[in-house]
Amino acid sequence: MIISSARQRASLRRWGRLQAIVLLLICAPVSALAQSDKWETVRYDQWKFAAQIPAGAAKHPIDPPESGTLDLYSSGGLACSISVTPTPNTQLASTVIEKAIQEEIRRAGGLGAARRWEQASKQGDLFKGYVAPAKLDETDVYAREIGEIIGGSTGVRCAAMAPLGDDTAPILWISVCGTAGTEKDVITTAKAIAASVKRDAAPPNANAASPEPKKAKPWPALKNGEIELEGGIESVAKDGRHLVIAVDFIRLYGHERIALSPVRTKEVRLKTRLDGIAPGVRVILIGRNTGIGKPMAADVIEAIKQ
Repeated sequence: MIISSARQRASLRRWGRLQAIVLLLICAPVSALAQSDKWETVRYDQWKFAAQIPAGAAKHPIDPPESGTLDLYSSGGLACSISVTPTPNTQLASTVIEKAIQEEIRRAGGLGAARRWEQASKQGDLFKGYVAPAKLDETDVYAREIGEIIGGSTGVRCAAMAPLGDDTAPILWISVCGTAGTEKDVITTAKAIAASVKRDAAPPNANAASPEPKKAKPWPALKNGEIELEGGIESVAKDGRHLVIAVDFIRLYGHERIALSPVRTKEVRLKTRLDGIAPGVRVILIGRNTGIGKPMAADVIEAIKQ
């Protein structure tokens, strides 16, 4: 009896291992196929970027804004939208995005908890967004269509925003909405779409106007890719060639002067040591635009009156 039981147990173990191997062989190719078919690419040639959305997502007819793009898709009970809007000439894309996030979090305050999130795409573009309860306004065609997709007038929304280039470029908006019970899928899908965004080598700048008239010599006109900063010097390094400036006005190629509130500090490197450069002096300078928070070199700099 003991020998028989031992044989039975050994036989069961062998049978269990065989079943596991068979299941592995059957499921492995199916899983790989499902993974490869999970997403499909959509291109936006006008705005020079591509993104991935859930495979088989159905597109819903929605009228786009006057000067932008709006596409709405449904997939598995989720409403996914991709839209692009130009950045106003008098504002920065980062300011528009921050105000939008603050407004949505404020609006969601009476419905439940809302939170921010940030994530870089695979290409390195930083998306800023939020997760918040959503109440869909039935008087709005876009919101009403989302309500039809998710099957209700309330739910949860995960949104992400990033400029399609520098701080004056058009803004890409990604939004996924679903019922409260699908929050995990809503967040996963929104972050996956944001991660997949890939801009072309030369991003669009729908806001670019014709170059401004040249200033009186010797002050040069701005060139594409340059930035003009104006502000007060906070500190000067011992070598006299490295400054920290509290910048309160900027101007970019093809744009009007923009006031910064709050002011931003900027590290600036001078090509040569100049007389009259000291803390408290107000200056205006031009140099290659290196981006927010990154040091830059001044091609020209001049002390001005307050």
